[in-house]
Amino acid sequence: MTKKYIIQSLYCVFSISFFVYVIYKSEIVNAGLKHDFYFKYYLFSATLLIFSLISFYIKKDINLKIFTILLATVLSLYFIEFYLSITKETGKDHLGEFTKEFKKEKPSKVPVVYPYHFINENKQKIFSFGGISNLETIFCHEDYLVKYKSDRFGFNNPNEIWDNKKKDILLIGDSFTHGMCVFPENNIRSKIQKYSSDLNVLNLGIGGSGSLMQYAILKEYYNLVNPKKVLWIYYEENDIHDLIFEKKNHILNNYLKDNNFKQNIITKQKEIDKKLIISFQKKLQNKNNFKINTLKYIKDFLKLKKFRYFLRNTIFINKMPLNVPSDFKNILSKANEFLKVNNTKMYFVYLPEKRRFNNSFKIDEKKFNHYPQILKIVEELEIPIINIYEDVFKKHSNPLDLFAKNGSHFNAKGYDLTALKISNFIKDR
Repeated sequence: MTKKYIIQSLYCVFSISFFVYVIYKSEIVNAGLKHDFYFKYYLFSATLLIFSLISFYIKKDINLKIFTILLATVLSLYFIEFYLSITKETGKDHLGEFTKEFKKEKPSKVPVVYPYHFINENKQKIFSFGGISNLETIFCHEDYLVKYKSDRFGFNNPNEIWDNKKKDILLIGDSFTHGMCVFPENNIRSKIQKYSSDLNVLNLGIGGSGSLMQYAILKEYYNLVNPKKVLWIYYEENDIHDLIFEKKNHILNNYLKDNNFKQNIITKQKEIDKKLIISFQKKLQNKNNFKINTLKYIKDFLKLKKFRYFLRNTIFINKMPLNVPSDFKNILSKANEFLKVNNTKMYFVYLPEKRRFNNSFKIDEKKFNHYPQILKIVEELEIPIINIYEDVFKKHSNPLDLFAKNGSHFNAKGYDLTALKISNFIKDR
């Protein structure tokens, strides 16, 4: 290599490396399921590659100027990344609180467990859905720290609800249904219970779950509940995204492939508790491992993780969201037919995300998060829709007042109005 082409060669090495990395993330890590998302990265990497080839025909002094500009841009981005890394973040990592607790055979408090942490563990014999049972659970920290006492299956319910023979309403959903991030008395289950005092409401929502996991939860716990009504609570920002990753897990896929498949989770809670405690003990060990933490920090820093997160959540709205996978309709259809056979009525509750109401963005409702497509699918399945976006948040004078100031979830007022709408809707039917 001659000195004449050093800069051009650097362009080529970088552009080829970036292109290969995009292919790896798109086709291997995400199994080709997120082409819409990675399209812009393919386009950018191809542009870089073409430019690197053209650069061999550009004068040396112009190449040097371009290189200087690019270098300054890259350094600026990493300076921003460094700044974001040292500034105070929303939320807190409470794992450190449990150092002493996890040394005990029977800890008195535990961090919340999200099943998606185990999505990629395809060698596991049991895929659990709830958390560790009957313990004080450190949940979340948006505007304030929230804890709850988990029930006998690790969900966010008063334990005595399971002893009631009459369970009228079952809630299925993600973190919003789970109750993030408000005190238990203000979560959606408690508020529906308040407005429907003659009914018993059970919550099987769990943070980070998509429609496949929610369907699995329904199949596993239904016979223990036998509700008259099921509220399928859909969150528009990430439920489809979560479904795509859930399909990577062979146990979850069994629920989709075999209508009779069950793990009999309700008989294995002691085994589940032991598994989850051990997993967090290992996580805690890794957290206290300087080498592991350093390598993770370097990796995240090089990937501009915090800067990209900042852009995604404060500046850019994804205008090319994922296509609605056919499995979404298939899952809803399976759930609805399963409930019909068991004389249970299903309702679809549509929750909006916070970015809809940020005045910095111009939202194209017809494209945003596949809103019309999702509703069309539900209508085709003849499932009643409770549209919280249209009937609650859109009608509110300032919808942002219904969200946590320091987070993306509803605040107590948001859950209260949502629960009131749901209760009034199902009472009329």
